[in-house]
Amino acid sequence: MERHILIYISLLLFLSPQATGNPTNQAPTQNIRGRILDKDTMQPLPGANVILISSSPTKGTISNEDGYYELRNIQVGRVSLKFSFLGYHPQLINNVSLSSGKELILNIQLEEKVIMGEEITIVGKRRKDRPSNEMAKVSARSFTVEESERYAGSRNDVARMAQNYAGVAGNDDSRNDIVIRGNSPTGLLWRLEGMDIPNPNHFGATGTTGGPVSMLNNSLLTNSDFMTSAFPAEYGNATAGVFDLKMRQGNNRNYEFIGQVGFNGFEAGAEGPFSTNGNSSFLINYRYSSLSLFDKLGFNFGTSGIPYYQDLSFKADFSSTTLGKTSIFGLGGISDIEIRDSREKENSESDLYTSTGFDLTNGVYMGLAGISSSKILNETTYLKTTLGISGHRNRVIRDSLSEDRTSKFANYRSFFVERNLNISSYINKKFNKHHIFKGGFYYKKLGYNYNDSAYNRDLEVLEVITNESGRTSLWQPWTQWLYKISDQLEITTGLRLSYFGLTEETVIEPRAAITWHLKPGQALSLGYGLHSQTAPLYLYFSEVRNQQGEYIRPNLNLPMTKSRHLVLSYDKRLGEKTRLKLETYYQHLFDVAVDQSQNTSYSMLNEGANFYISFPDYLQATGTGWNYGLEMTLERFLHDGFYYLFTGSVFESKYKDSSGNVHSTAFNNNFVFNLLVGKEFIVSSEDAVKRKSINADVKTTWSGGKRKTPFDVVLSGGEYEQNFNYNQTFGIRLKDYFRTDLSFGYRIDGKKVTQEWGIEISNLFDTRNIFDEDFERKTGNVDYTYQLGLLIVPHFRIIF
Repeated sequence: MERHILIYISLLLFLSPQATGNPTNQAPTQNIRGRILDKDTMQPLPGANVILISSSPTKGTISNEDGYYELRNIQVGRVSLKFSFLGYHPQLINNVSLSSGKELILNIQLEEKVIMGEEITIVGKRRKDRPSNEMAKVSARSFTVEESERYAGSRNDVARMAQNYAGVAGNDDSRNDIVIRGNSPTGLLWRLEGMDIPNPNHFGATGTTGGPVSMLNNSLLTNSDFMTSAFPAEYGNATAGVFDLKMRQGNNRNYEFIGQVGFNGFEAGAEGPFSTNGNSSFLINYRYSSLSLFDKLGFNFGTSGIPYYQDLSFKADFSSTTLGKTSIFGLGGISDIEIRDSREKENSESDLYTSTGFDLTNGVYMGLAGISSSKILNETTYLKTTLGISGHRNRVIRDSLSEDRTSKFANYRSFFVERNLNISSYINKKFNKHHIFKGGFYYKKLGYNYNDSAYNRDLEVLEVITNESGRTSLWQPWTQWLYKISDQLEITTGLRLSYFGLTEETVIEPRAAITWHLKPGQALSLGYGLHSQTAPLYLYFSEVRNQQGEYIRPNLNLPMTKSRHLVLSYDKRLGEKTRLKLETYYQHLFDVAVDQSQNTSYSMLNEGANFYISFPDYLQATGTGWNYGLEMTLERFLHDGFYYLFTGSVFESKYKDSSGNVHSTAFNNNFVFNLLVGKEFIVSSEDAVKRKSINADVKTTWSGGKRKTPFDVVLSGGEYEQNFNYNQTFGIRLKDYFRTDLSFGYRIDGKKVTQEWGIEISNLFDTRNIFDEDFERKTGNVDYTYQLGLLIVPHFRIIF
């Protein structure tokens, strides 16, 4: 494989264009510009100061009457800036990467002080770890796109990047599921540009939130928020966490382009202005799977089938319309794979994505498009409205094979389609320095078409499980209030109402949080929230045959799952570059769907632990669950080219089934520890024609192993079968998961072009982490299927 890698890298170097030298023999430079606004009113702040820190002589500027600023001909590399305005907390932006191939556009929102005074100023300095949503006071942080590109093992995927944060587990190499504090990954809400979206991953099943490869393209995203508990009232229909993603604006003056090839595919992107007046811009990016090429070069991805996929992302911004500032955005992806055990008769390798003796075909289509507008009504009020549509289609064909793998028998068929209309609107009103109000609604029209069937051994036919199409709705009005008693003490309260048209159920969800800044650099926060979530729609329409031979739908009136969150957080700054954060939490889940049968221990809280979808015959909302734990984050922000992030979580995740028995959930790994360390080295002089740098990043994860249910092997009808002990469901924890990832990058900034080469080494020590148990019916033997071994993937990017 090493020879293949060298050939591939050589090919990249040969094909990539070289940066042109600077004829004036000067170091490469670039521009920094953007706009400065009031955080709560979105009004421009004219006369705000912008200072380039550590520049000699000092460079700076002030914003114009519309809040715009510009710094020209700044030497490329890492830059830090300070933004300030009289009566507002200053904001520091540290160690942002400025490249020669792309202008740096920073749009800044400053927060007004409650009390004027020099002694308060230091309290207001904002850090990049704090969420951009000021209503989120606990279990929330912002992240930059650069982090998802820099963190080893992230593969330019924001979901895999989030697995480094405290309280998040990611010990499944085959998927990017986000398991938060022992919750099912189905409890996560994905939101893009203010719109709730379907599973944004290739090969993602209906009703799930993860997949092997993300459709989201990092190059189009900007700073976003990730929340793991007690999130504000504007977010609903989720019990675990929220990923609130935002797309950046395109360059409204110059055309810029990007080309890249790596693990996620071949991609090309462009951005620029629609016209010369600078009031509008566009972004667009297309990506196509490169795994087929890697397969030909000898890479092993843990599957006998090669995944094919492509996706397209775009956004257009118009700053001056009758609706105010308007954006049009979209995302779409197509993916399909064939995993044929019949084709691999001689293959002894285990497959991560299917069981021995089956052929599987999977195809997924996902698309969304929306329009949002932000209109300033007066100096203290603005209105934000989003209208969008989304759709998700999943087709699965699963055939069982004869012993000699030459004949196929239909085992499972499904064709699930979901189509949603989304309308959301809210008004933000700043009454004064102390009181900020935010309120609105979210309406979703849900369309669906579910058809699936499974082989019935007794009847020897494909028996219908679900056959339903129609529409329903979900109404979610909400309100929030932020009371800034002082710069040291803040209280947020909120209320959300969820009405589900299919079951005609209404849930009132209160939210509240308080933050007390004990002294500069220290804060204590307490948060509470009641959250609810509908079950995946297909479960409501599951059909079973009663004793009279008639098909009925016993799950049609299933209530929403509810979850109470209570979080206590302590945050301390250890100097200007490092922070320590401790959080403890308790979560109680109730009205959880469990199987009425006394012979199983099924609970909705375990959904998402496998690739397949469960279809219990009779569900009842009598189950409960609880999660509690302690988390620690120690983080040094990038400074002088060096950073580190250590996160640790110890927790318990339990549930109670329909018989009243208590079990560990499938996600009760008990502990997760992550350590990331990175360093950037400058290998060229400050006045060099080209700026050259090398970065190295390493990540190590250690967590509890996967949960399994013990079973006995019994002989029945000439074949061995597994007799599971459901009294000890998920009672066994397999061997601990341990993995180290390493990445290297080399970057050249020429006069107009930036080039980046990199190599990522996943599972550096080739650790054999257990993925699943593989049961052989013919012999009764149990073998382990292991996760991905050592994998080396190069990538190349050019920006111009």
